Amino acid sequence: MPYLSHRGLSTYYEVHGEGEPFVLILGLGSDITNYRWMIEELAPHYRVIAYDNRGAGRTDKPREDYSISQMTDDLEGLLEELSITDARVLGISLGSRIAVDLAVRYPQRVGELILVSVLARRVVGQRMSLPLRLSFILRQIPGLRPQYRQPWYAFVNQHAAALDYDSVTQSKRIAVPTLILHGRRDITAAYRGAEEIHQAISGSRLVSFEGGHSFFRSDERGQFFKEVLGDAQLSR
Repeated sequence: MPYLSHRGLSTYYEVHGEGEPFVLILGLGSDITNYRWMIEELAPHYRVIAYDNRGAGRTDKPREDYSISQMTDDLEGLLEELSITDARVLGISLGSRIAVDLAVRYPQRVGELILVSVLARRVVGQRMSLPLRLSFILRQIPGLRPQYRQPWYAFVNQHAAALDYDSVTQSKRIAVPTLILHGRRDITAAYRGAEEIHQAISGSRLVSFEGGHSFFRSDERGQFFKEVLGDAQLSR
């Protein structure tokens, strides 16, 4: 169980598979244990680097406010430690903002970008939605409780960091091949936001799905992996 200590934060990470590096950046409240199924699908094709974001899983959970730039720096420290450059980087929801920031501020780390259920604009003064609050409460119920519990303050800190970042404005500076995967029924991150980012990133490709924010967990999972893996499927 490897940990990296960087700038006073202990980050938990795992590496699976061999070959081209593939960095997986998770969403709000998620940790590696929630995405074993995705790692298992990717690892036969790539060297998958997965980690728990600041405030989740087995990574430290500071009480002070978080920011996207801070969380990006956490990831940059990990990639520096592992000597990772030109990776395929996939970010989901909150992770999409970290992925955008990584491509802008540390372009040497990113060879290709995949943005999933991407959060677009900075949001000011918005309270946490009832569905998000309920999702946290449900995870406190015995039987649904995750192996590595996330404190409420850490969930709030991650959510606030996600809202305080403008992916559209920053995306105009991205110069790597970019694939955007988004559900048309997404009520957490509206589809029009994905269209804005698609327009902002020159040469990007937008693929729509019928589902919502977690479309990649549904019966569209097969199509999701078809888009993510592309030609890599042929080499299996």
